[in-house]
Amino acid sequence: MLSNEKNTTPLNNENFAVAARVAPEDLRCGLVVAVLNQVYEFPSFFWCLDSQTNSPSDPVRIRWRSRDRGRPWTVEAICLPFVLLRDFNGRVRREDTRSTEFVRLDEKFVQAVHRVSKKKKSRKKGKAR
Repeated sequence: MLSNEKNTTPLNNENFAVAARVAPEDLRCGLVVAVLNQVYEFPSFFWCLDSQTNSPSDPVRIRWRSRDRGRPWTVEAICLPFVLLRDFNGRVRREDTRSTEFVRLDEKFVQAVHRVSKKKKSRKKGKAR
């Protein structure tokens, strides 16, 4: 028996949840989401020596993973394709659903993130005094 085997727990539905992708038309005010991917478009003439595969009028699309790392955002307002988001700290962000992929977050995960960010805030306030 390996030393770390005794500390593992079997995976089941109670131990983890999977974030589910949300289509733009399924977004609703009050829904808590995270930004999974963002697609950026660049003119194809930025790619040298690639004129054989891409027409100069076609954009090159590059998908980037979000740098938010699962930060919960609450949907405040929707006017497709635009969405207004707010986080627990009150920061506001606008996204375009044509270039942003959203996932719905599990309620337990959202509560855990909120709890941890509250603790972080209180520690920062304590250090400032």
